[in-house]
Amino acid sequence: MPRLLLSLLLMSTVSFAQEGIIVRQTVETRVGKLRVQCGEENSEHELLLEGKSIYKNEGKNLDVVKVFHTRNGEVVLLRENFGGSGTVDEHFFIQLRKGAEPVITPLFESQGGEISAKQQGDALVVDLGFNEGKRETLTYQDGKQTIRREAPPPHQPADKKDCRYLYEDVYVRFIQNERCGSDLDSAGGMAITRALHHLGHDPRLDLEALTPLSHQSCNDRKPLSYTEFKKKICGG
Repeated sequence: MPRLLLSLLLMSTVSFAQEGIIVRQTVETRVGKLRVQCGEENSEHELLLEGKSIYKNEGKNLDVVKVFHTRNGEVVLLRENFGGSGTVDEHFFIQLRKGAEPVITPLFESQGGEISAKQQGDALVVDLGFNEGKRETLTYQDGKQTIRREAPPPHQPADKKDCRYLYEDVYVRFIQNERCGSDLDSAGGMAITRALHHLGHDPRLDLEALTPLSHQSCNDRKPLSYTEFKKKICGG
């Protein structure tokens, strides 16, 4: 069985109280067992390796997302957030090696909040989405991470998932809400506000045109088809 698959199968989540401690997650690695725990008030979250604390925070949820095997040890991707629909997940890596102190990277976040790290040899590559008009790609290897920023080619359409989100979760929901004079986030609250903020960094999306288009379609009580919407808002 591949080691990565075995690692994922051994990852389990539990929740029980013992002497004021709630164990939220246990994960088997090649260098020992990881445990995520917190107090009964769900305040301080802590990561332990074989019972020894290697990381803690205050007031944020903490989860192990995935364990990667490299020639230089285990690399663990973790996620933390304050909870609630308006918060953004932050991520970081911890490198674990026998006989060495854990190496913890700075926090990073993506445009959409979710992270999908792809392993390329001993390197891990993460698409962070757009920031101020440029796409950011994070590369982690041997305890260090770098971020490359690139502008998209001219006339390139936006990512399909982002365009679909704007059409179904923002545009259509706003029209269905029948509050034509309100802001776009009226149909979804902070989750919509946060998404529009992040997607506003993608130069391929015309978010300035989205608000008047949504108001007009709402007044007309007739949404555009996805194909028409995509041409007007998503560059294709």
